[in-house]
Amino acid sequence: MNEIGINILANLITVVVLLVMGWFFYVLFGRRKLMSFFGVEREKILRIYVGSVSNPNAPKGFVGFEEISEAKNLEALFKSVIPGLADQPGLLKFLQVSDIQTIILPAAPDSKDVTLAHSLISLGCPWSNFASSLLEKELRSPVKFNGDPFFLQIPRLPRITAENQGIVVKICRGDRHYFYIAGKLEPTTAGCARYLIQNWKLMRKKYGDKTSFYYLLEVMDDNLKSVVSIGNDELQITE
Repeated sequence: MNEIGINILANLITVVVLLVMGWFFYVLFGRRKLMSFFGVEREKILRIYVGSVSNPNAPKGFVGFEEISEAKNLEALFKSVIPGLADQPGLLKFLQVSDIQTIILPAAPDSKDVTLAHSLISLGCPWSNFASSLLEKELRSPVKFNGDPFFLQIPRLPRITAENQGIVVKICRGDRHYFYIAGKLEPTTAGCARYLIQNWKLMRKKYGDKTSFYYLLEVMDDNLKSVVSIGNDELQITE
């Protein structure tokens, strides 16, 4: 019995030490940078809006498997497994840091549930995602879709009509940060979201936390669905 008690105590001490180590990792390393870059360091609320279709047969109103999959991958950025617990037995390996309130929501046209009251990530063009429409109209994003047929407009660049080219735009308003991710086609939007997930640290290194910017991206037609940056620049946005 003494050996069992000693083993239990040792396991508890191990868990406490790992939690403390995880906390220091959380504070001192990537997580604080992540929260600051996405504008959730203070409010700790993030909305991820995906496009919505009018077809009543569409599951939950979401547009496409690729788009919702990348929305879930974006959400997963903010649910980090505490370092060291992945090697532990049982449920401990799934213990996560999840102090950010994230939710994925469909953004139907003219939906009253879609607001700019919190930092957000919007996936999709304005005609399918009302959050994207608000970013273009209310926040005056200089990167936008125009015309009929639609083309992508970026300051100081010729109009962009390629269906495999899309954008990641960041608009800063005080402590709130708004991300606009879109392409004319769903695979392009999904590819741009994937680029943000994989490269937000490089974006932060170049532009910091408080600078508005855009990336023009191209989704390659290969087996890996590679995404490359064609260009990027700081954005000047009037309030």
